[in-house]
Amino acid sequence: MNVQQLKKYTPIFATELPKEIIKEIDKWIIDCKKIKKHKLSYLKEHDNAGTNGNDYQISIPRKHIDDGFFLSFLVRFCSKAFGGFHRDYYVRDWSGHFDGYDIWANFAYKGNHNPIHDHYGSSLSGVIYYKNKDLTPTHFPDDDVIYAGDEKTMLVFPSVTTHYVEKQVSTKERITIAFNLLKK
Repeated sequence: MNVQQLKKYTPIFATELPKEIIKEIDKWIIDCKKIKKHKLSYLKEHDNAGTNGNDYQISIPRKHIDDGFFLSFLVRFCSKAFGGFHRDYYVRDWSGHFDGYDIWANFAYKGNHNPIHDHYGSSLSGVIYYKNKDLTPTHFPDDDVIYAGDEKTMLVFPSVTTHYVEKQVSTKERITIAFNLLKK
């Protein structure tokens, strides 16, 4: 597992995701698109700072997180990047709610954006760049970092880190997955 600090003295860490994890995420996106196309999709739309800027946001179905290896990969990555034991990190569980875990997919198209925000209330947050070739980068203004969002990569950073995505000018579909973690 490669842990790379994006810029010296900034708490923003990146890694390329293993192909096995990407195969899991492929299944997430297939199921999320099925929900997105359903006539009642608005009932499962994820509500947060990016809701009005993205075309659609949806929580990743719990079964994928429970049955896959992503969560194990994520907490081990966090312990390497931020210290501590992997059992110190966990994803918030909205048990009994349609959101499931605090992991969601963002679908963006021409004209969409993500306003400046942070994920206050969590410990660490992150984004997986699933489909972002030659599209919109993520800006971290307080850290003077702009990340192009290479596909199949993941960033993790403290949840109080402000970030945003400018308005998308391309007609291509942009898909990212965001998440929040807590630390004991």
